[in-house]
Amino acid sequence: MVRALLEGIGYTMRWKIDTYRQETGTTPQSIRIVGGGTGGENWMQAMADILGIPVEIPCHARHAGLSVR
Repeated sequence: MVRALLEGIGYTMRWKIDTYRQETGTTPQSIRIVGGGTGGENWMQAMADILGIPVEIPCHARHAGLSVR
């Protein structure tokens, strides 16, 4: 159940990125994710697989403006 929930979040993000592509005609080269969920490496890999673009996680995921690891 938990995996299905997390994948559902990933597919919702993909839907949003697909909408962005349609509206702007451009594709993001990567996405930066912050917050508590970034601690789950398996989930972040699943997110990257679902989105088809790299997922960047800041060194200190609670602060979006810092370097990427």
